[in-house]
Amino acid sequence: MNDRFRYGLGVLMLGLGNLSLGVSQQLFGEQPTVTIVLEVGVGAILTLFGGLVVNNPERIDPEQLSPRMLTLVGWLGIALGIGMLAWAATLVVTSL
Repeated sequence: MNDRFRYGLGVLMLGLGNLSLGVSQQLFGEQPTVTIVLEVGVGAILTLFGGLVVNNPERIDPEQLSPRMLTLVGWLGIALGIGMLAWAATLVVTSL
């Protein structure tokens, strides 16, 4: 997997995790509205940016970020995004 593609995928997953957590908190959770708005707003921006990078990994200039940083952000974003998706799913399931 290309480092820039992994970076985009990590940002995309992190954005989707934020979006899903914000929506599930709005529907079933007890977080303050300000927190939910921030989660959804940040999630939308990250999802858009990550989707654009996944669609065209050449958007990222390899001279601006080191390959190690691209790899780190990619894997960390993927892991955190999956964790947030799981948290949102757990919240929905336990509320039903």
